[in-house]
Amino acid sequence: MKLRMERIEFIANLIVTTLAEEKLILVDDRNHAIVLTKQLIIDDLLTEDKLDEEVRQILTQHATQIEKERIPYHQMFRAIKDKLIKERGLIL
Repeated sequence: MKLRMERIEFIANLIVTTLAEEKLILVDDRNHAIVLTKQLIIDDLLTEDKLDEEVRQILTQHATQIEKERIPYHQMFRAIKDKLIKERGLIL
């Protein structure tokens, strides 16, 4: 994951606290709301991690062609990732 657990907890707490203070959400159990928010963040980060791994596997399968055509790895990585995001309707 791209964020440490402490940072995820901080962000989840900040989201719930801010939304509750602004009266954009009603919270009966603040701790439960933070736990749910934290899990949503983790799930989203894991989705991106899995997608990145899939892109790496695709690049590995086509490494010879990519090398032959001298396409920069990071450029190809971004292009494939963007294509998969669009095809799957993901929001990252």
